[in-house]
Amino acid sequence: MRFRISAPSASLRYVLHLGPADQGAIADTLAQYAFMMNVLEQTATREGIRSDVVRLQKLAYERIRSQTELPAQMVLLGIRDFAARRTSGEELPGIPLDEKLYAVKGPTMLSLSTVQGRMTVHYDVAGYLEGWRGSAPARLDAIGEVLAR
Repeated sequence: MRFRISAPSASLRYVLHLGPADQGAIADTLAQYAFMMNVLEQTATREGIRSDVVRLQKLAYERIRSQTELPAQMVLLGIRDFAARRTSGEELPGIPLDEKLYAVKGPTMLSLSTVQGRMTVHYDVAGYLEGWRGSAPARLDAIGEVLAR
């Protein structure tokens, strides 16, 4: 399975080499992140919120934290990402990551936070892609790559 981390104007693609346990941890993280997006959509619709990060956080953060195992920083970035998408209309793939959620540890290793804890995995640099406008320095997407600035 491949995962990608990407970045704004140009994305450096890291293809992750994952064992079965790592694949499961990332799949669980992606599933719980999708659940969080549903909670945010329901909350925004019910409360008439367009992109107010403070209100979304106040109304949905505790529910998300109690019903998922997502790291707190991932929830905060996800709320910001959700609000930004509602403002711009731009669909961004995957999960936003910052320096607390992922780190390059060397020329072939990076660490990544998941719902099952932090893991260290081998990667290959697979080239560049067009980036995005979001504020997160990296994204983990469902096709199995990490895209980073």
